[in-house]
Amino acid sequence: MIAIGMRAFAALIGIGALAALVVQILGQMQANPGTSALETIWVLLRYFTIWTNLSIGIFFTLSAVRGRLISYSLLSAIVIWILVVGVAYHVLLARVHNPTGVLALTNEIFHTIIPIAVLAFWAMVRERANLSITDPLKWIFFPAAYGACAIARGGLDGVFPYYYMDPDIVGWGGVVASQLQFLLVFLGLGFGIRWLSNRLGAGSVR
Repeated sequence: MIAIGMRAFAALIGIGALAALVVQILGQMQANPGTSALETIWVLLRYFTIWTNLSIGIFFTLSAVRGRLISYSLLSAIVIWILVVGVAYHVLLARVHNPTGVLALTNEIFHTIIPIAVLAFWAMVRERANLSITDPLKWIFFPAAYGACAIARGGLDGVFPYYYMDPDIVGWGGVVASQLQFLLVFLGLGFGIRWLSNRLGAGSVR
């Protein structure tokens, strides 16, 4: 079980992420008149940011409703995924991405507020499960699967979500190299989180 305060924090994170996704969809539709909700969702699902924030919305909302974490291992994985989302955006993409209006707000929520909130929640968890040596290997499946699907989708329709996935910009060698680099970052962070979590001590949460 998680304490009442942590349960409220989880609800705030989960509902906040889901609400921001709804606002993002509406904002995109307003910016592109004549585009349906389904078309907008299909476009947004190109992005790792959207998938990760959707995962966060579901995970934290369900954890708040249940009164306990769905999985401590999955929480740790989510921390890694959203940290990479935030850092990669601010380091690689922020200088070429300048949303306005309500989309600027959701952009800040997805790339700054949610990453900080999720990391803070993880740091405040008192009961931690022992994370196994294989957990970080499991955690990279999601970003690896996303990368493969996004590149395959881009190859079919010619639209890539990020410039480092576009072979016309970085070449196929650059695409492969960027994906391997990202997976190494995810893996390194995974082992770092595992080490830190196990140092902080395990309880009964899983």
